[in-house]
Order: sequence, then C-alpha cells, then structure tokens
Amino acid sequence: MRSTAHLAERWSWTQERIEAFEGSPEQRDLQQEIDRVRTAFAAANPGFELYANPQVRSLDVQVEHWNSNESVRAASEAILAAAQSLIASPGFPADRPELAREALKAFLSSHTPAPSPTIAAPGLSLHGQMRAVDFQVHQGGQVVAGPSTRTIDTDWLAGGWAARLDAAVREASSSFVGPQASPPAPWHYTYVPEAAIDALRVVEEEGSRTLAEMRTMVAALRDREDADLAPQNGIADIERLGGSLDGEPRVQVHLTGDLEELSPAVGAAAYRIAQESVTNALRHARHATRIEVQVVGGDRCEMGDLHKFSEGKGQCLARVRVVGSDLVRFDK
Repeated sequence: MRSTAHLAERWSWTQERIEAFEGSPEQRDLQQEIDRVRTAFAAANPGFELYANPQVRSLDVQVEHWNSNESVRAASEAILAAAQSLIASPGFPADRPELAREALKAFLSSHTPAPSPTIAAPGLSLHGQMRAVDFQVHQGGQVVAGPSTRTIDTDWLAGGWAARLDAAVREASSSFVGPQASPPAPWHYTYVPEAAIDALRVVEEEGSRTLAEMRTMVAALRDREDADLAPQNGIADIERLGGSLDGEPRVQVHLTGDLEELSPAVGAAAYRIAQESVTNALRHARHATRIEVQVVGGDRCEMGDLHKFSEGKGQCLARVRVVGSDLVRFDK
C-alpha cells in the first residue's frame, strides 16, 4: 500500500519483457559488470570465486519464494493478530463499512512488520527488473557463503566474506550500490545501469550547485558581509573570463555602471552567473565565433547578453530566452 504511487514503475517485468531482456545490450552490460566484480574478487581471494544468477526473477518465482519464507510467515501471523485486535476493539466502527475500511487502511499503511520479512513483496522485488544481484562465494563447487539470513553472522561477518565482497565490488564497478542494510543482506547489491548513474550525477551536481547559490543569495539578502569566510570571486574577477583558446569562441567582457558598492555576496553571485553563462555558451553554442558578457550596474541589473555571430544554431540551457535570430539573453 505504501508503494502505490510508484507501483507501475517498480512492478516486475512481464514474460515478454523478460524475453526481450535476454541477449539485449542491457543484459550484456550487466554481465560485464558482474564479470568485473568476479575477476577482482578472484584476484584478491585465490581459490575462491563468486557466483551470481543473471536471470530475471519472474513474478511466479517471487510468489513461490514469498510463500516459503519463514520471516514472511512470522510477520503474517503478527499482522493478522494485530488486525484482529483492532477490529475487536470498542472504538472500531464495525457497523459503518466506509469508516471501517478507512481505519483498516490506516492501520495497514502504518504497520511495521515484526519480524521484518527478509525478502521484498512479490512484484516489487528489484530482481523482477534485473536491478539487483545476489552474490555467492564458492570454493571447489561448494557454497562457502550463500544468500541465507541464517549464515550472516557465521559466514558473512565472522568469516569476513561480507567485507571481501564489498571490497571487490567497490574496486571493480560503480554500477552496484550496497550491500542491502535493512533487512541486512551482505550478498545483495542493487544494480544501477550506467545511463541512470549519469543522470543521478547530473541531478546531484545540479542540486549541490543550486544549494550553494541559494545560500549565497540568502546571505546577500540578509546583508551579511561575513556570509562566506573563504575569499570569493567578485565583480572585478568577471573580466578574467574574457579571452580565447584555440578552437573556441572569443569571450568579451564589458563592465559598466556603478558596481563599486556591491556587497561581497552579491559580487560572488554575479561572478557565478557570468561564469555559468560563458560555460553554457562554450558548451552548447558550438558554432559561435564570439561570446559577449555585459554587466551593467544600476537599480536593476541584467546580465548578460550573449551574441552569436554565425549561421549555426547553438543550444542553450534553462533560464535562457532567444530574442530574434541572433541574440540569446541570460535573464538574471
């Protein structure tokens, strides 16, 4: 019930989707990441090897595992007893179906299973979309450390295999995240495809940059001269953005108007905006021959204008509007 909002995107693949995955580039990428981890593990632990099942865990298999899991049985008995106690309580609106349904829904949504099941609910397992891998340690065809909660303390922790596996994963691949912490499963790693990793990196970088800019602007609004203890680039430093490199457009910077009374925080924010404008122009307006940044001091300052002097068409990022056919204005 708590996964309703994301049920469609998390639900296990259909049989048709599973068959399409077999032999696909996506499966080959996954197998390559698994092989990298296996190679690193074998090199660090002579005589031992890793095994990982690269097959998608279908919904039928998930149901079978769920129905035979001891932790699920214990948690089911506990939630049944708690629900029966709720229904038998004096305040439960048993004679009013709508209210009774809402009360039971609220109970189920807030209930914390005890003990916590050691496997995901059928249909929601990451194995159902091949977004998780369970590793096993083998020696001479025998399982030394397998995916069983009963062996966590003896084999994975006391035997040191949890740390050895984690070291091999971290050394060999950036596509695995883990191991799973709750419930603990030192053999279980989430697989994140490279395309998703790139997207997450972009989100993380943009989030960090936005947070930094927000802090700077808040400090400026509070007129805190000591907002940043470290030296900051300011208005005068914008001129250093000018110049050109081989194969890149020439950057021209013009500073006009009253810019002397700006606080350090505002100057730092202006420098960052100009820097981002130039960076975006160099990155996306690939056919431009000149980039011009104008910083004008006054009651209302707009910075800066970027002109494209070519017939090519560049692309620009957010907060940018195109004026006419040859002027791109960064409104800030």
